[in-house]
Amino acid sequence: AGEFGAGLRTDLGLVGGTFDFFAAYPFVLLFTTVALGTALGRAKLGFVTLGSTAGTLLVAISISLSAYLGFGIRYAVPGLVTTVFLNLFMFAVGLKVGPRFLAGLRRDGAKGVVIALLVVSLNFAISMTGAKLFRLAPGLAPGLISGSMTDAAVVGVATSAIEGGAYQPPAGLSRADVAGNLAAAHAVTYLFLLTGIIFF
Repeated sequence: AGEFGAGLRTDLGLVGGTFDFFAAYPFVLLFTTVALGTALGRAKLGFVTLGSTAGTLLVAISISLSAYLGFGIRYAVPGLVTTVFLNLFMFAVGLKVGPRFLAGLRRDGAKGVVIALLVVSLNFAISMTGAKLFRLAPGLAPGLISGSMTDAAVVGVATSAIEGGAYQPPAGLSRADVAGNLAAAHAVTYLFLLTGIIFF
């Protein structure tokens, strides 16, 4: 362990030591979360499956909440990692949807554009009004927008604004706090949205 970095802490027990190990090695945390989330997403719950995205978000929330509430451990994934994986995700979505997108745009393009503008505008208005009305912490509003629309691009833009200095957090809050609020709001809202779609 001394040669390669932090080892497993035995004073926290097996679970706490594992959470601490994840904090020291964020790539291990990332790939473990994706692996467990994919397995959970494939599991059938009656006639419903969560899917790998919702399964991964559920596992990520569970791990981070357990680590923080049980042992006071906070996780931070390096900014480069989030940028690379967001770009890979956007590329994969574009590769899958791209050929059908142009054909659909030719057939029902005007209707689609109007509906898209209406949905996005309403989502923004509702989320921002709710954030102001309930005085939500900084970072929660863009997380609500991205999670409720299942739009990972909003997370990427908001994270870039936070890390790049375009957004200045209020006094008493760090950039990491705001980015954490963003990620938490996205994950929780996404799960509620998916659950709501399944039940409705």
